[in-house]
Order: sequence, then structure tokens, then C-alpha cells
Amino acid sequence: MRNKEQGRRLVEFRKSLGMTATALGNKCGVFVGAWSQFESGRTEPHLQTFLKMKRMAQKNGVILDEYLFCSEEKRSLKSLLKLLH
Repeated sequence: MRNKEQGRRLVEFRKSLGMTATALGNKCGVFVGAWSQFESGRTEPHLQTFLKMKRMAQKNGVILDEYLFCSEEKRSLKSLLKLLH
């Protein structure tokens, strides 16, 4: 996810949940500094963090994939999530 466009989408996702970076970071088990790096596109969340984000999105009626991934990335993530379930 190391680019600003995807970081911007992560900000949109967080805002769609009505959460601050601190609150969402806490829910996902990461420090706000790490969350800030995700949103700036400098680093990307670990798979465990994505899975926590996915669960929170589902609970709130938000489709995480729409915020974070282009079509090709969506297909890859869906394949990976199927393997994990």
C-alpha cells in the first residue's frame, strides 16, 4: 500500500467509521504513530491489522475493499482472505 493514494483511501475509510486515527489505531492494536504512517502511505498495515479493519467495517456496514483497493488488489485480497478462513 506504499503510496499516497492508498493512504488517502485509508483516511476516507477511517472517517466513514466516524473515528479518529487514535481510536481506530487502538481498535486495530496499533499505535497512532503507526496509523499515521499508514495514512500517509509510508508503510502498510500487517495482514492482522487488515483483518481487524475488515471486521470493524462489516460491523458498521462499510465495505473496506471499496476504500482501499483497485480491482486487481481486490481480487488478490479476496483470494488471500478465502485461504485464511
